[in-house]
Parts: sequence; structure tokens; C-alpha cells
Amino acid sequence: MCYIDRMNVYDANKIKQRIPDIIIGQQIYIYDEVSSTMQYARSLAFAGAIEGTVVLASKQSAGHGRFERVWFSPPGNIYISLILKPSKEQMPLLFAVCALAVQKMLQKYGIKATFKWPNDVLVGAKKICGTLIEGYSQNGYTTAICGVGLNVNFNVKEHQSLADNAISMSGILGQVLDLNEVTAVFLQEFNELYINEDADSIFKLWKSHLSFLGNYVYVCLDDGNYIHGLAVDVNIQGQLLLKDNTGNMHTVSNGDVCLN
Repeated sequence: MCYIDRMNVYDANKIKQRIPDIIIGQQIYIYDEVSSTMQYARSLAFAGAIEGTVVLASKQSAGHGRFERVWFSPPGNIYISLILKPSKEQMPLLFAVCALAVQKMLQKYGIKATFKWPNDVLVGAKKICGTLIEGYSQNGYTTAICGVGLNVNFNVKEHQSLADNAISMSGILGQVLDLNEVTAVFLQEFNELYINEDADSIFKLWKSHLSFLGNYVYVCLDDGNYIHGLAVDVNIQGQLLLKDNTGNMHTVSNGDVCLN
């Protein structure tokens, strides 16, 4: 096995050695290939998996983002889903916790990242990560699945259709990274944010990294229509507040933001 291949092989023991005594990562399931880590995590959650259970895969054959959009999932990246049992106070902020955990992990590698509402992590204008949160009510309790697709050792230049819009950690740093190390750092950051009870500070920190507030944007809505206006704010529920050219305010729950 060559050096690059070794860096791209997951090892649960190596990950756990770096994250002792934390909630996230108590149980780690590793697969060579799955349809979707979200799907596997969902099945494990309904079967009674403990909080902090992690599902990792080297490849996904049917990875997806919001609204079941296809997420290209070649080897060399991190495809991970976390099973959580959040409180009522934690649940609304999981989108911020997830994005901030990625941002803080990247920062430790010297990479500065920002957020594009609602669920993209950017370096410059290019996407390095997408996040996804799903919530379920089960036997009176809330279960959440937090999914992350992070470009780590993916050579974007080999895929011209993605080269203009995507970027990877190895492409930025000029070196192949150990997926076990990157995963462990992410899980550490996620755990610290998840157990933090200061919801206001977490939300404000997340909002401080948004890349478009104060700019005029187009928001492509789920029904195919769009709204154009000034991105004024994002509320605690994660909804975008947009002022159109007539001065009317719109509260947008889902959509895709494009700068003018």
C-alpha cells in the first residue's frame, strides 16, 4: 500500500486515540462504500444507537445534500454522519455547530473559511464542504443526524466540471492529509461546540462568518422562483431576512444564495 493510500484509510482506533472521553465518537462505524452515511446513520439511530455514534465511509454511491441533490463522493474525502440526541435548546443550533466545527478544524490547518447560507462552507468563493441536518421525533425524544461532506484529498483539477466551484484541503496546502487526523480534529471541535450551553455566543460566532450579509443577492427558491434583494440578517432559526427593492422584508427558510 502506497503512502497516499495509507493516508486515505480510516482506522477507528487511530481516531479514538485522539478523542478520548468525549461524547462524539464513542462508537465509530467505518465502511468502504455506502449509499449514504446519512441513510446508514438513520438506520442505526432507529435501531437504538447511542448518542455520539459516528458513521464514516470512504465512498458514497448515492451521497446527497439538501432536497436529495446528488453529492459527488469519490475516495479521499470525509463523508461522515453523527447521531445526536439534542435538547430542545440544542436542536435549533445544530446547523451552526456543524458549520463552526468544520470552520474551526480548517483554521487549525491554517485555512480560513466562511459560510454561505444555508449550509455551505467556502474557502474564497469555492465550496470545500457541505453540511446537512435531519431531525426526527422518536418515542417522545428528538434524534438528529448531522452529515458532513468535506473535500480533503480530492484532486479537483481532475474534474473540470467542479474546478471553478470546488476546492480541497490538499489542493490548498499542497500535501496529502491523514483522514484519521482530520476526522479526529473535526470531532473534537464538534464536541466542544455541542456541549457549550451558550447558544447566543455560538449563533453570533456562526453569523460572523457569513460571507454575504449586507450584500445584494439572488435567492433561488425551492419552487424555481427567485427573490432579489439586500441580505439583511439571519435569525436564530437560521432563516434569511431579505429586503427586496420595494422595501418589503422576506423571511426565507430554504434556498440558494448567489451574489449579484
